[in-house]
Amino acid sequence: MQGRQITMPPISKTNKVIISTLVVSFLIVSALRIAGIPHWSFLVLAKETFMGFQLLTYALVDMSIISLIFNALLFWFLGGELEQSWGKKFYIQFILSLLVGGGLIFLAISFSPFGQALSDYRGTAGIISGLLVGYAMMYGERELHFMFFFPLKAKYFCLLIAGIQLYGAFFSVNKQSAIAHLFTMALAFGILYWKALSSRKARRNEEFKQYQRENLKKSFKLIKNDEKKDDNDPRYWQ
Repeated sequence: MQGRQITMPPISKTNKVIISTLVVSFLIVSALRIAGIPHWSFLVLAKETFMGFQLLTYALVDMSIISLIFNALLFWFLGGELEQSWGKKFYIQFILSLLVGGGLIFLAISFSPFGQALSDYRGTAGIISGLLVGYAMMYGERELHFMFFFPLKAKYFCLLIAGIQLYGAFFSVNKQSAIAHLFTMALAFGILYWKALSSRKARRNEEFKQYQRENLKKSFKLIKNDEKKDDNDPRYWQ
């Protein structure tokens, strides 16, 4: 599997729900914005207007149709394969961790000396960045196409995106969001690294228990018909 190009996996129910929710939210927000109704703005994450539910709703606000399409495709392609590998439960847990964790990271930056006045956080770019980290860790040798034309291995593509975010953290207008994306990528790496260590530990524990069971079996002798060959033999019946 390593070294080949990314394939188009079947779209799962989980990703259908995610993509459908993003599309419906985009249409509603666009309609409100065109109508001059500013009520959609309470969904985005900002320290000046922070309410707890915004840690979940900020991802629903995407102002660009191009960004919406690009992120939906990445949920389909990257998320589809990751869900197949991890299972539905962990895939959902991973996305929710990136969603809430990314929002908390943004808020922490907002209240730090690096925070920008009137800066807000919106869209799924942070979650997509985390999924890309997961894909690079799982399928690092596969080829992705940067800008749809230039083939790059997934691990290098991930490093390129991290480099772009690092550049944005210093030179873009919305530095705060770029920093939050970087830390969200680090969070994704930490979650998956911890899961790998936990799985390895569980596997070692199971191997040790199996070793103990095998040794325990060797310590017993089976005596048939109540016959003992040696007074030191244990007495068991069959």
